[in-house]
Amino acid sequence: MSVANWPRFLISLVLGLVLALGLGAQALSSVSTRTAPELAISLFPSNGLAREQLAFANFTARVTEPDDIQDAARGAYPVALATLYSDPLSPKAHAILALAAEDRAARGEILNAAAKLNRRDLSLQGLLLQDHVAADDYARTIETLDQILRVHPERSQEFFPVLVEALSNAETIPLFAELLDNSSPWHERFLAFAVRQSEALPNLAILRPQIEVENDAIDRRLIEGLAGSGDVDAASTLYQSVTKIDASTANQAQLDWRSDFPPFDWRLVDEPGFRAQQSRNGDAIELSIRPGRGGIIAARLLNAPNGPFRINIEHRIAPAQQLRDVRLQLVCTNVAEPVFDERFSRQGDGFRIESLPSDCAYLVLAINARAWSGRSALNGTIQSIRISQ
Repeated sequence: MSVANWPRFLISLVLGLVLALGLGAQALSSVSTRTAPELAISLFPSNGLAREQLAFANFTARVTEPDDIQDAARGAYPVALATLYSDPLSPKAHAILALAAEDRAARGEILNAAAKLNRRDLSLQGLLLQDHVAADDYARTIETLDQILRVHPERSQEFFPVLVEALSNAETIPLFAELLDNSSPWHERFLAFAVRQSEALPNLAILRPQIEVENDAIDRRLIEGLAGSGDVDAASTLYQSVTKIDASTANQAQLDWRSDFPPFDWRLVDEPGFRAQQSRNGDAIELSIRPGRGGIIAARLLNAPNGPFRINIEHRIAPAQQLRDVRLQLVCTNVAEPVFDERFSRQGDGFRIESLPSDCAYLVLAINARAWSGRSALNGTIQSIRISQ
């Protein structure tokens, strides 16, 4: 996370803290204490919960903007102090005293003392979090977020964006590698969230080999996201790490029909009337195309071969007279237009490709098929695709 991002980070935390304080105030157990704290205090002056409720009612009533927080806390300070005489362990009273403190050192002393008494209260943890952020203390920031999310998993959507911002800084990768050990359910949920954030992908690619991930959907999304963003090298490295398959040699002979981790495995379209799927024994793909449907029905990413090469496709697609509507297309990832585009009906003894652009490192091999309206449906199988040089 860059220094420039910290102010926005702090504002989001303060707003979240105010919300947390308000929600915490509503969670007190006694009905009379919650709804009529002044009455509860008059009936029982030592009612610490009622005094805590009253202190927070005074505090939250004064807060409309983040800049109001310290003044609001100072206004509620006398009631918060009285609360501690009745209930020395009151976490929210400590939170108000910390918010009212004159300087960061005094506030830190109050927070550290209070945190030793209660590590579950959201308001205290939120203040500790804010304090660590202000000190640029990544380790304690992430540690505090872990404590918050273990106790309050329902706040994930508020704090996951904060964690993504932290992960965007390479300095935090070792901290996340140590933290994300699957010891808490929020760890996997965070990874599932982070792989959908483009700014997190480069560092997630570095982090992933250092942690255990038990959900293939996370790896699949990460590999696709990296390749889709143009970082194909990182996607290829991660694919090899996850699958133990060397992507650089996967195109040296007959291609397999795996479809677990596209784009290095096959991306097979599955739509009504336009579908490609593995055969039951996995040794072919089956095509089914209704009239009026068409487009790329199967594709995968390969390391571009060096020098001239030939592609042989063994298939059984009917009707034969419509093979001209099934095409082999090759597209370099750094070029918009296909570098090769030919009908299956013209395969002969194989499709020969004389050369590729010199900067073509990765090649998309795609099957483009169409069944025109008014003609027969296209059906059949592709048994094999073999690349030879």
